[in-house]
Amino acid sequence: MVFYAALSPDGLANGALQSVGLGSLTDAWLASPSTALACLIALDVWSGIGFTAVLFAARLDSVPDDLGEAAQLDGAGHWRTMWRIHFPVIRDYVGVVTMLQFLWTLFGSAQHVLLLTQGGPGSSSTTLSFLVYQKAFIAADLGYSQTVGVILFLAGLVGLLAIRRTFRQNY
Repeated sequence: MVFYAALSPDGLANGALQSVGLGSLTDAWLASPSTALACLIALDVWSGIGFTAVLFAARLDSVPDDLGEAAQLDGAGHWRTMWRIHFPVIRDYVGVVTMLQFLWTLFGSAQHVLLLTQGGPGSSSTTLSFLVYQKAFIAADLGYSQTVGVILFLAGLVGLLAIRRTFRQNY
């Protein structure tokens, strides 16, 4: 609901743009076919940041301090230590968290679409998970809903395999 208020025509986003002199960029963000889906994607990303940050902080805290200290004694800077020492240690964990976020976004996006845009304007912000909900519970077309559900499952499977391949160990 906070995003709905912020993205309304007289909301925070348009008010901020007007206050810095960019009034020509204001838009009805959720009512415009060109920006509605992008706003929903931004909401999905924002809603997952806290959970993901806590998971990463917990995993990084479990990496032994000796590894980073040894690298810094050898002359590695902060960023080199992070990418060359810490990231390889937590690489498999990054893959798991990426898979969780992917599944959360793929299958849970219906709630944001339902609350903010109802799939509109037109069908510009309709996602597969919202289409499953809409066809099953609103239109009572169970065959169509199940077909879209299978496509959604296959898209999730392909995405998980791609993420797993991306984050596999290369040694």
